[in-house]
Parts: sequence; C-alpha cells; structure tokens
Amino acid sequence: DKRPIILLNESIRDSVQRNFTCGHELGHIICQPGITGYQTGRLSHGTCEYEANQFATALMGLLYVEENGYGPDSYYDLVHNYGSPYNELD
Repeated sequence: DKRPIILLNESIRDSVQRNFTCGHELGHIICQPGITGYQTGRLSHGTCEYEANQFATALMGLLYVEENGYGPDSYYDLVHNYGSPYNELD
C-alpha cells in the first residue's frame, strides 16, 4: 500500500495546533508528491517548509470560512482558532 500516512505527535492531540500541523503535513503530500522522508538540504528544506506552511494557512482560511460564514479579519484569527504559528504565516 503506497498511500501516504500522516502521524501526529500525541502531545498535540488536544491542542488547536494539531489543525495547522495536520494541514502542514498534508501540504507536503499534495505540494511535493513523490518526496519521501525528511529533506536535509537547507535550500530544499526551506522551500518545502514554506510551501507546506502556505498550504496549511490557505486550508485553515477555508476552514475558517466554512465554520464562520466569512473570512478571517487577520492572521491572528487563524492563530487563535487553529493554532497557526504567526511567524510561519509570512
């Protein structure tokens, strides 16, 4: 079976951070198909992490609209609702 699996640390099970983290990991699967494992190169790591963060942020924005009927006023709305680390949303 070659379907990707996302594993999350037990420590974030009851945290809103799990939403962003899961979206981030899903971003790796969708935006970087075929890449397996952890990338160790500085440039590839930065680019891959940036893409995954952007994907997670967009996904959290859509979830916010679905739950509230309107878009977030700011990044802080996403941070408050989904645990998105603000410094990674730039």
